[in-house]
This record gives sequence, structure tokens and C-alpha cells, in this order.
Amino acid sequence: ETGAVDHFRPGDHVRLETLADQFAPNLRKAILHGRIDFEAHHDALTGLPNRPSFERMTDLMIEAGIPASGGQTPVVMLMDLDRFKEVNEPLGHHAGDSVLIDFARRISAVIEPGDLLARLAGDEFALLAVRELDGIHQLANRLVDEARRPFTIDGLEVVVTMSIGVAPMVGEIPGATTLLRRADIA
Repeated sequence: ETGAVDHFRPGDHVRLETLADQFAPNLRKAILHGRIDFEAHHDALTGLPNRPSFERMTDLMIEAGIPASGGQTPVVMLMDLDRFKEVNEPLGHHAGDSVLIDFARRISAVIEPGDLLARLAGDEFALLAVRELDGIHQLANRLVDEARRPFTIDGLEVVVTMSIGVAPMVGEIPGATTLLRRADIA
């Protein structure tokens, strides 16, 4: 008889069980490897890329020579939450973590799909984006407005503000650390 049949032959279940037993450890290893790789490149709290990932992606853009063109300029925006200690210290780390997670969600909702948002450390975030000059100013203002909206923690409204520095990718740029330093100074 040829073709598919709708039942197993007497020894098929043993072969399938053996195959599954041989395949399972490799699948577990692949899942573990994927998890370790993700954790190495992402912030554990927000799930955003971490500093090394952000710097690597920015360096790749610099190496690719993505210049300002057609009115579009690549920029790095460095965002630092002001008055974050006023949340974290009196209300506890749980409250601070809640603000950081909510902030990451808010900013992620504002940016475009091709933008790269990362949490660098503590209350410091970075964004790699390509925009026209007017679009850069509008985006920076929108990000500041998002940070200014109250965060609700256990029924309590908390307000933080944000400082933002913008470093355009123009001229000779040795690497991502230079852009981050320029954005920090700005």
C-alpha cells in the first residue's frame, strides 16, 4: 500500500518515542542558548537592548557610512530621568523599577519601527534614529512630554522629568562612545 495511512503500525510509537528522546536535549540546548544570548544583549528589567548592543549597532551604522542624506540625519539621543532618586529612594526599588518599565513602554510607543531604543544603565536610555531636522526636534519634544506624564505606582501619582541630549551623526565619528559622549554633553 502506498501513500499516507491514518494509523500507526505496531512499532511506530517506539520509533517516535526514541526520536523524541534524541531530539529533546538538542531542543533544550537551543532554547537555553537563545535565552543566554538574549540576556547577554538585553536589559533584564525592560527587555530593551543594553549598552554593548546599542554601541555595537551604532558602530555598525557608522561603519556602513550611513550619512546624512535627503534631509535625513542619523542621531543619538541620550535620555536621563531627572528626580528618579526621589522615586527610587523613598518608595523603594520596586517603585523605581515600575517607572523604568513604564517609561520604556511609553518611549517604545512613540518611536518608529526602525529606531533603536536601549537602556544603558540605571535611569539612562539611548535612542538611535534617522530623521529630518524638524523631525528630530519634534521627537525630542515628544519624548520629554512622555516622561513628564505622571506615573502611577500603587495608586500614587509620581512625576519625573527628563533631560535629553542629541548628537547628530555628522563629520568624523570614531565610534558610538563618541556619539554618546556628545549627547551627554548636549
